[in-house]
Amino acid sequence: MIKQEKLLESVVAITKQRDRDSLELSLGTTLIELVGCSDVLMLKTFNEFSIDEMEEVIHISVPNNQSHRDDYAISTTQQLVHPDAFITRCLNEKQLIKDAVDKSSVRIACPILLKDEVVGILSIVSDTFSETDTHLINGFVKIYQNYISILNDSEHDALTGLLNRKVFDAKIARIMKRYDNDRVAHQPLGSPAVNNRGEPKERSSHWLGIFDIDKFKRINDEFGHLYGDEVLLLLSQIMRKTFRADDLLFRYGGEEFIVVVAAADHEQAMNIFERFRIIVSEYNFPQVGRVTISTGVVEITPDDNPTVMVGHADQALYYAKNNGRNCSHSYATLLAEGKIVTVETEGSVVVF
Repeated sequence: MIKQEKLLESVVAITKQRDRDSLELSLGTTLIELVGCSDVLMLKTFNEFSIDEMEEVIHISVPNNQSHRDDYAISTTQQLVHPDAFITRCLNEKQLIKDAVDKSSVRIACPILLKDEVVGILSIVSDTFSETDTHLINGFVKIYQNYISILNDSEHDALTGLLNRKVFDAKIARIMKRYDNDRVAHQPLGSPAVNNRGEPKERSSHWLGIFDIDKFKRINDEFGHLYGDEVLLLLSQIMRKTFRADDLLFRYGGEEFIVVVAAADHEQAMNIFERFRIIVSEYNFPQVGRVTISTGVVEITPDDNPTVMVGHADQALYYAKNNGRNCSHSYATLLAEGKIVTVETEGSVVVF
């Protein structure tokens, strides 16, 4: 029987976390300690959930030679994996399910819900699960869900529902971390799939596009802020319909937005952003009519920091603004053509 003190300590450990990574780690290690299993597997997505593909696998385990449960082997991989029949059943039923793996072990799958939609699966294998263990798993997953809901609200823009500027650096840091991680991916539920644009996910590069609405001040002045807000809201809806589920969509501030996409190369990345620009330019916004956007694009590399990358994309955006608007420009192309010149100074970047 688990002592009340231990339960309280575990709840305190989880509820003091303030970011997703720490929260996931705390949940996994808590369940290992309380249930007595040797490992916990969490599968989740970055954006809208797809029942056919999951995009991140977090594996927390106790090494075989570890006599005390105070050190853990933790691996996180980002790639598409296909759920097996057991996980698919959990997805469909949206409730905890249990089944025998073999004569000596039992497997539990518990869905992680956000606004009644499955956004992940917790999978645990152990020699045996008592009724108390099952209740504990269910209970701690609900605590986790409550915190994810709070974090989700704090990470999204109130008007558009897109990710906000507050979480931008963290999301970019995760992408850059993948570039530095050369470990072989752990694939317990299937083989890696291709990404949504037909390329193996680990071979894709990532591209950041920053765009804003041309002459947005005129829209507010002529039609009023209510219609200005409607334009922002409708634009965010067009973004969701145009970009893929695993693209990151941000409202960066005011009428400025950022999208991060995975693409095979520079040409494909520019085609993605150009396609979106054209779709926006052809959309008839109620009362306002036609609205256009200007876009600056830069490749995300492990050599830069988010501030520098946004600065480079901004320069390409400003070039687009000053050269006709309603167009997309790449920072790398403008630099190669001598249309902008980057001069690095101490701790800053100045572009002329």
